[in-house]
Amino acid sequence: MKNKIGLLLVCLILMGCKAQKKIVSNENKCNVQIVPPSEDFESFYKTIDSTDFFKNELANFNNTNNGIFYYEHHDGIQNGGFFIVDIDSDYSVKSKNLMFNKNVNLSIENKKKLNETLILLKDEDYFQSCSGDQGHMTVCLLIIKCNNEKVQYFSFTGFPSQIKIADDNFKLIQEVFDIMNYNSHKK
Repeated sequence: MKNKIGLLLVCLILMGCKAQKKIVSNENKCNVQIVPPSEDFESFYKTIDSTDFFKNELANFNNTNNGIFYYEHHDGIQNGGFFIVDIDSDYSVKSKNLMFNKNVNLSIENKKKLNETLILLKDEDYFQSCSGDQGHMTVCLLIIKCNNEKVQYFSFTGFPSQIKIADDNFKLIQEVFDIMNYNSHKK
């Protein structure tokens, strides 16, 4: 219950920021906003999971220079799952939650696509909200680090793949998200 209240507060605060730039609204009733760079954005998503496990995984990832941190949490499930790529360690990939921790291999095509995408990404933070009926709440957090610069995406009402958009940088985030999401659910 505390997580839902915290997420509601995060949504209200992020949606209320006047300096945000809305970049899309589509038939799925989803909006994506570019959030001005600030430490506040990071403090918002730190409230989505109060476990030490989440805090430790996030802290460990912050020590990498180049990598991708993907967190997904579904309403009704006690803990979320992580899919973490450490590019500096030759694409060392971990899929984990409180119950398991396994190494995963990315395909050569996925590694190549990620390398190409990371070079092109601009340092921007995105918040997505959807007003239509999503069925249940799914929290998604994607943090991409390239040369210690962060691109961050946060939503608790939808996936970036739901959006049709002309913004080139967001399209790159969608590509990274799709690779991470697919591989995190692969058996």
